[in-house]
Amino acid sequence: GEAGAGLDEDAAGAGGEVNFPAGTYASDGLKVLYADQTWIGSRRNLVIIKRTNTTVENCLDVQADGFRLRGITIDGNRDGNPNVANGIAAFGYSLDLRDFAIIGTKHWGITQTDAPLIMLDFDISRTGQAAVFWRVSNGTWLLGPHIERGSINRANPADYIDSGCIAIFGLENKHVLAARIVNVRMSCPIGFELNSGGVGLFYGERCIVQGNEIIGGRIGISLPGCRWCQVISNNIVKSFSYHIEFAASALDNIATANTIQGIPGVGQAFEISGTSHRNKIIGNPAISMKRAIRISNDCNNTIFWA
Repeated sequence: GEAGAGLDEDAAGAGGEVNFPAGTYASDGLKVLYADQTWIGSRRNLVIIKRTNTTVENCLDVQADGFRLRGITIDGNRDGNPNVANGIAAFGYSLDLRDFAIIGTKHWGITQTDAPLIMLDFDISRTGQAAVFWRVSNGTWLLGPHIERGSINRANPADYIDSGCIAIFGLENKHVLAARIVNVRMSCPIGFELNSGGVGLFYGERCIVQGNEIIGGRIGISLPGCRWCQVISNNIVKSFSYHIEFAASALDNIATANTIQGIPGVGQAFEISGTSHRNKIIGNPAISMKRAIRISNDCNNTIFWA
């Protein structure tokens, strides 16, 4: 793409660095072709790679392992380009992303399968689909993403196509292991029953969702089929349906020290459904909603209300 002109990714080669001086770079779709390469900008609000008005390519396709990004903003140009695309796509290749931003993509902000993902100190806004979509497909890599210290803003319903802020998918027979989602602020539309929300963690094992703030959406935190996961000290505000959900066959998870503020007369703090059992809900103060908890099939879950 045009952004690469004069930056010479080829000269950097495998294990090298590509430095971006401050400025806005037009891109017809960049590709990472060399393993263990690092792209470095001076600061994320000073270095912007912006998708052109006509390209159909993703903003950035990672096609080599060990890619690192520092101090750069990826702009999907959704107002100027009608073609649906992702911000960063990496199918089977690892990503280490720090001090970065992704704005205005009509599809996913980041999409990745079967590979490590680290995201630290970031802002993601105006994505049509999930800001982060990570999944297990063939089971070659099961260790879940580490997502920490960031902001995801999807509060405008006009920007929505589908899905929540962070979507992590394991398989029923291949669980995502030890994913961490910590200290992230997520904003969704308030008062709309869109298919939206904060965190959707499907078939996770020994994962941690802690210290996040989630505003709006249909479901704050959903853990279908998860086991031995911890939902701790999150602040969840005005989810339309329910704020924390243990669904499908969720087993031996704990939700504790979360604060919940609902929409008066609408929704509930907790939902336990399917064959979910032996989950613990302990000390989660909740106010202003239709009901505190709904259990559609009680299989020895433990509830101590604050």
